[in-house]
Amino acid sequence: MTEPKLKNVRTGAAQAGDAPKQAVAAAKNQVEVTDKSGRKIVVRRLNALEKMRLSKIAGADGAANPTYFGYVILAASVASINGEPEEFPMTPRAIEALISQLDDDGLAAVSEGVAELNGTTTPAKEVEHAKN
Repeated sequence: MTEPKLKNVRTGAAQAGDAPKQAVAAAKNQVEVTDKSGRKIVVRRLNALEKMRLSKIAGADGAANPTYFGYVILAASVASINGEPEEFPMTPRAIEALISQLDDDGLAAVSEGVAELNGTTTPAKEVEHAKN
């Protein structure tokens, strides 16, 4: 199984007047991953308000179901796919459309990106580390 490729994405650094501190903060809030299909997916860190909105959109049952809500978080973390911006999903149908578009390969890559942003690891990374 091939690991998704990760690289940092710097947003806004080239804009005139941006402080270096802001560029560093932006770089820590997004990463670009490549899934097995070769799609380049920019993954961003969700803020507290966005997570709260997602729990409302998912409903009480969806937010209480860790598997379901995990998919919701992954889908909402996608900023763009192959350079095409993705809007923050505001309805269950929009979340389902993103999950359908990403499918298993995209979701696996997004999961790696979210783990990198959060400074955690995924089971795939642990296996790779154990091999070395």
